[in-house]
Amino acid sequence: MIIKTPELLRIVKKCYETFPSLKQVACYACCEDILRKTDEELIDLRGAGLNLVFVGLESGDQEVLNLINKGATVEKQIEAVIKANNAGIQTSVTVILGLGGKRLSEQHAVNTGKAVTKMNPSFFAALTLMVVPGTVLDEMVKRGNSSLSPIPRYAERGRVDHQEYGRPGPVVFRTNHASNYLPLRGVLPGDKERLLKTIRGAVKDPSILRRNICEGFNACLSVQAKSVH
Repeated sequence: MIIKTPELLRIVKKCYETFPSLKQVACYACCEDILRKTDEELIDLRGAGLNLVFVGLESGDQEVLNLINKGATVEKQIEAVIKANNAGIQTSVTVILGLGGKRLSEQHAVNTGKAVTKMNPSFFAALTLMVVPGTVLDEMVKRGNSSLSPIPRYAERGRVDHQEYGRPGPVVFRTNHASNYLPLRGVLPGDKERLLKTIRGAVKDPSILRRNICEGFNACLSVQAKSVH
């Protein structure tokens, strides 16, 4: 979305010209990329066939965002998603489980749920924090910064608990990324209680978590980090 609108319009149109059966064009967007464009530009992009934007909220808690140097405020991210929604562009918002660590876990979960509620995206997905070796985050964890412990926070169910959707229409919710310990899928708010029941079951019986998949995913990250060096 950072691409200037005239060029982005040409790219989107070329996609549909090249692939006549194409049904969707999507792109990634930071909140400032969306806010920088006028309402008319966003509507033109939607008319050209840009159907969906992916926005990485990461956390709805400003303290957590500051800790990871996100470089954006919660308010600006909410404003951006609402602006895209109003232009008719579907939005897919992602957050990172475990990003608050032990110390900030509760506020990370609760405030993320509140932020996503205000955003009201078309799609809402959660990934689990995976610390890449050799990164600044990895060094912080090694130094014993408890607020960034890469622990599986499947119990951060505040994201579901605190969502009280005020608009008509479903929000598709997924935690089916390879990094996730507990795969979930449903449509909010209708499936809220079923999802919470599954989460509570995992808290009581952690044996149902996908630990092996996560370990394999982490191993891949280690290999990638070493290849870069």
